[in-house]
Order: sequence, then structure tokens, then C-alpha cells
Amino acid sequence: PMVLSQSSGDLGIIGRGNETITPAGTGDLRLVPKLRLFGDNEGGPSATLQFTASLPTGEAKDFLAEAHPTWEPALAVGYRFAKHGSAGARVGYLFRAAGEFLNTDLGDQLIAGAGAELPLGSDTLSLVGDVFGALTTEGDRAQTEGETPVQAIAGLRIYGPARLVFTLAGGTGLNSGFGNPRYRALAMIG
Repeated sequence: PMVLSQSSGDLGIIGRGNETITPAGTGDLRLVPKLRLFGDNEGGPSATLQFTASLPTGEAKDFLAEAHPTWEPALAVGYRFAKHGSAGARVGYLFRAAGEFLNTDLGDQLIAGAGAELPLGSDTLSLVGDVFGALTTEGDRAQTEGETPVQAIAGLRIYGPARLVFTLAGGTGLNSGFGNPRYRALAMIG
């Protein structure tokens, strides 16, 4: 992933007074092999195992990446009810280095999310949306809102010529969880 624009407030609270974060950069390299258990892209139910591994290639100090490699096995299930219409959910477990940031425990997390794509009356346009969150499973303190980030994102997907797909979306953090943005904008071409 790439970050095209980000900003921060005063970094003095984390001991980095008079510093700023890099406004743009690349995140970690992610490898996502998948194994389809059943189903296809034509319609009906499906299930897939995913094994996401990330290698630290971005700048952790600028909140663009992890400082160490991570690994996340997950199960994704879904149901396709139209050519560009589907709903699904995903649950996984993120293995990551333990740590602490501003009295918030960091480390392994249970990850979950649900999303949908709804056709908007044509074969070329659909509405997409996703809600996802995490629950930190490590630490010696009681869970705080900071350890349970939840985000939502929604947008439009355009199916173009030559099987190109364009997605424009925006979203926000739904609580004050660690890593939640005030706003997020996405542009994808696939």
C-alpha cells in the first residue's frame, strides 16, 4: 500500500518534539496467498483461507508500517447474489511483535470484518462498503477503546473496459482505537 498524504499533531507527547511524520510513503510489502475451499465467482456461497505475511519495507516511525514482520491466517466467507453483488465476512488472527504505545498494549490481534457490494442498476457501477476492527489479545491491563479499533469505509466501484475495475472510497475510524484515521480516502485500480 501507498500513503499519498498524512499529517499529525504535536509529536512531543511521544518524545519527538519539533518533529513531523513523513507526509507520504509506502507501507509494508504484503504477500497474500489464498486457497479457495469451495465456491466460485459465478454465484452462491464461497469460502477461502488466506495467509497474509508482511515484510517491513515502510517507515514504522512515520506510522506507515510495522517494525517487524507479521503473519495473519484468516477465513473469508461470502455469498455472490448478482454479477456485481456480494456480501461477506472475514475473521483472522494477526501475529505481531508485542509492545506498548501511549499506555495502549500492542501485539497479537483478533481481526474481523464484514462488507458488501451492491449493484446500482447497471453492469458498470456498484456501491461498496466495509466495516472492520481488531481486538488486541496481549497485555497486562484491562482492554481499552484504544486496543479495539473499528473503521468503516464506503464508495463506488466502476467496471471499465478491458476488465479494469476502479474503486473510489472514503471512511473513518468509528472509535478512538489505535491507528484509526479521522478520515481515509482510497483509490484502487485492478
